[in-house]
Formats: sequence, structure tokens, C-alpha cells
Amino acid sequence: KNTPALHCNLIYSLLEDRQGSLWIGSAGGGLTRFRNGIFTTFTTKDGLSSDVVLSLHEDRAGALWIGTDGGGLNRLQNGRFAVFSTKDGLANDAVYAIAEDAAGSLWLGTHAGLSRLKKGRFSTYRIKDGLPNDYVRALYPERNGGLWIGTNGGGLSLFNDERFETYSTRNGLPSNAVWSLWQDTSGSLWIGTVGGGV
Repeated sequence: KNTPALHCNLIYSLLEDRQGSLWIGSAGGGLTRFRNGIFTTFTTKDGLSSDVVLSLHEDRAGALWIGTDGGGLNRLQNGRFAVFSTKDGLANDAVYAIAEDAAGSLWLGTHAGLSRLKKGRFSTYRIKDGLPNDYVRALYPERNGGLWIGTNGGGLSLFNDERFETYSTRNGLPSNAVWSLWQDTSGSLWIGTVGGGV
């Protein structure tokens, strides 16, 4: 349904898709698309599993993946929502981060572990597997094939070849709560933490 503006002014996530539409995830107003000057909002009434949208990702096939708070993971494709939750093997139904690796697997950061969706099946990594903290807030695919993982208390990890290499305040991070990650064109990794960025 078209609306003149956003239903909620507290924004958790933003994504510009390959068609140039801006997708906006809010804290209670659902998912909104801004295209050609028009806001179109999708809520639980339209099939979204939760109106709190924490994370967004567009995959190679053009499907939109939506991480929600309490509603698990949603996929919007061809105008229809599909929902994936702990019942399907997802670590937790609050999905804070989504990333796609070079092999096409989808990685999902939750506050109960890191899940991978590969060929329709979920697997999960937790502290017992080497993850420094089960609360995963940020993900970024490393250009050389690994995955950078920002945790809320365990610092930063690089996952590669089924191993975690962890960096923390002991290595110079201003805080072990890593909430955002970005790799620039020179290959430098930018890390946003609760104690500042590096």
C-alpha cells in the first residue's frame, strides 16, 4: 500500500537495491520501499513476520532478505514473503546482520550465534565452535573469501577455513562491542565499536 511518508521514524536498516529503490527497516513500522517519490510499506498484515526490521540484504538473484526482531528471517521475492525461523534451524529469531559470501551462502548474525544458510539448510556456530561471543551484531564478507564478524562483547573475528581468528581490546580495538563493519576499495577494514571507530 502506498503511503505519503514513513510510519515510524526510528530506522534500524537501509538498503539501496539494484533498481535504485531505497528499502527502510524500522522499529515497529515494518519494511518501507521508497521509489519514484512514493513510500510503500509492508507490515505483518502483508506477510512480514515482524514489524521490527533489524537488517536487510539483496542477494545475487535479486531477492530481498529481511532480518527481524522476533520474527526470524524473511525473504521477499516476486512480491511474496517466505519466513525462516528457529523451527527451520536458525540460531535465534532476532537477526541483526546478514551477509552473502563468495560461494553464495547467506550468513546471519543473531544474539544466540552465527547461522549459515547454504543450499536451503541452516548450520550454526557458537562459542563452543570458536566464536568469541554468541551475540553477533555485524558481518562483512572478506574479499579474499573469509567473513568478518563483529560481536557484542567478544570483539572482531575473521572466519576462514572453518576457523575463527579473533581480535579484541588486547589487539587495540577501542571496545569489544563491534556493531558495524565496512571494507573500502583499498582493502582496509573500518570497524565501528561502542567505544569509537578504527
